[in-house]
This record gives sequence, structure tokens and C-alpha cells, in this order.
Amino acid sequence: MSRGKIVALILAAGYSSRMGSFKPLLSLEGEPVIARSIFTLREAGIEDVRVVVGFRAQELIKVLDKLAVESIFNEYFDRGMFSSVLAGVRSFGSNVKGFFLLPGDIPLVKSGTIKKLLEINEVGSCSVVYPCYFGLKGHPPLITKKCFPRILAQSVSGNLRAVLKEFDKEACLVETFDYGVLLDMDTPGDYRKITEIAGRNLPTVEECFRMFEHYQVPEKVINHGWAVAQAALKIGRRLNATGDLSLDLELIALASLLHDIAKGRPNHAQAGAALLEREGYLELAKIVGIHMDLNLAEDIPDPVINEAMIVYLADKLVRGTEPVTIDERFAKALKNCANEPEILAKIKKRMRDALWLKEKTESLLSINNLLSWIKG
Repeated sequence: MSRGKIVALILAAGYSSRMGSFKPLLSLEGEPVIARSIFTLREAGIEDVRVVVGFRAQELIKVLDKLAVESIFNEYFDRGMFSSVLAGVRSFGSNVKGFFLLPGDIPLVKSGTIKKLLEINEVGSCSVVYPCYFGLKGHPPLITKKCFPRILAQSVSGNLRAVLKEFDKEACLVETFDYGVLLDMDTPGDYRKITEIAGRNLPTVEECFRMFEHYQVPEKVINHGWAVAQAALKIGRRLNATGDLSLDLELIALASLLHDIAKGRPNHAQAGAALLEREGYLELAKIVGIHMDLNLAEDIPDPVINEAMIVYLADKLVRGTEPVTIDERFAKALKNCANEPEILAKIKKRMRDALWLKEKTESLLSINNLLSWIKG
């Protein structure tokens, strides 16, 4: 594309009639909903973020001024969403080569998704770049300068979908692992769902399987991860039930499922961590990165059990899809590396860590045989 900048246009001029409350200023993790979208776009590198306002404009502008965001007043906001699109596009200078269009009630799009669309836009010649989830188009589309004349030729009561349909042959559909591109909040029920999801930066299980497909992870590796997740969840749930721990079970399950996502690559634990970091899943990346070498500090006699330890232990109690003893799990590696002292020392350290975790877990759960309990 020609030189210029990409801006972001957030539409927040409507009445929020179905919600019953003004959506942009509803609270999401202690901040207004509108702020969540602004922060995401800036995190992705979009410096020029503009918000189209209309209904309750003065209240919203006060918030936007604190966030140093440009507000654009749409005097025709009662005419529908396209009037806000027009107001936004008319604010662009000649140096704008494209813009992200994000309705103000879609706050859970990940910054990694924005970055991915930017990358596709830079290397392709698309008129519009759409994020997709399971083949469904979502928000925000990246609309390039090629579309501007057709948009500006419409009246305030026009239809953006109809305009963009004219460019379908030049559009790019980008598969993402981001369920947030489809999650809007039209109703109070939608809002409750979004507030439940908002606090986490974790993929859904469906998103995990999309990653498996994208990175061509073998079925046997996926099945192993599923079996490890089942074992880890059983352990974690029971430990939480003792009242002494508060383990994050969702994090444990997803890290277990994904721990071997880069299996077959050199240093697959670190490779998997790097892959997950690129997707924006930093919590998962930390655990996946140490699932081979937890390296419990030997000078700390009784470390507190955490999520990474549970994933590590469960992985060492499952071979393929079957629960096994730790001795059985390490037997082949010990035999194969018997004449390689450095590698053998690492394997023995992994085994000691696994045995310590097993004994610690058995003590916390007041059971004699963790493996038999898992099988049961």
C-alpha cells in the first residue's frame, strides 16, 4: 500500500436502547467499556484512535479527554450507525491509508488480532481485511483507502455492509483464535457474559483446537494433552477442595492441553512458549515454557504448589493417553541416555521433581497412591 497511517474509529454515538444503560460507560474490570477498546488498539500500535460520539456526548467526551482520545461529534447520530461511519471518515486527512472500524460494544478483541490484520494488510493488496472466527467475519475490519470514495458517496442513512460487499473480491479473510471478534454486548445478558470473560486473557478450548489445526499438531499430541488436562484438573480441583489452595483451574486445563503444541521442534517447550506469547497468552506461555524442566529450587524445602507444578506433575503421570507411574514414565529416557552424563543428570532432576510433587500432593490430599486415585 501507499505510505500513510492506519487509524482506528470506535463508534459510540448510539442510544444503547436494547441494553437499557449507556454501553460505552458501563464498567468493565473497573474501567469504562470504551476504555478497554482504546487500550487494546493502542497496545497493538494504533496511535491515532478516534471515537464518534452523539447520544450523551458530553459525558463520554469527559472520559475521552482523560484518555487523550479525539472525539468526533455526529450530529446525525439518530439516523443510525452509518452516519457515524461517515462522520469518522470525513475527519481523515489525505495521509490516512486505512482504518479499523470497531463498534463501541465489542470490547474483547485481542491486541494480537489487530497486529495480525496489520501484518496481512502490509503484505497484501486487500481492500478490506476481516478477522474471522470459525469462518465467521467479525470486528474490527481494516478498511483501506480504496473504499473511501464509495463510503463518502453515500447518504447518512446508507449501509456500510452493502458498500463493503462491492469489494468482496478484493477482501482478505484472516482466521484468528480470537472469540472476542464476535462478542458484542447488545443486551444485559451479553454484558454479563462479557464481564465474566473479560478478566482472562486465555483462549477457549475451541480456540486451542484452532491453534492445533493452524500449527498442524499431530492428533496423538493433542490426545496426550487432553489426557494430561484431565489428570491435572482432577488433581487441581481436589487440592482446591482442601481449602488450603486456590489454584486457577482454567489456566491448569488450558496449559495442560497446549503444553506440547510445539512437539517435534527443537527445544519444544521454549518453542511452544514463544508461539503462545505471539498469540498474547502470556500466562500460558510461562507454564508451557517450563513443563519439561520445572527446576524446583533445592534450597527451598517446601515450595507452595502452583499451577505450573500441577501441569508438570500431570504430564509426568501420563504416557500417551494412559496414566503411568513416574518410574514407568522415565524408564525409556533413562535407558536411552545412560551414556550421556549431562542429559542423564537433567532427566534425573526432572524425575526427582516429579516424585517430590507426587509425594507432596499425596500428603495434601491424604491419599496413599496418587496414580490409583487418578485412574479411579
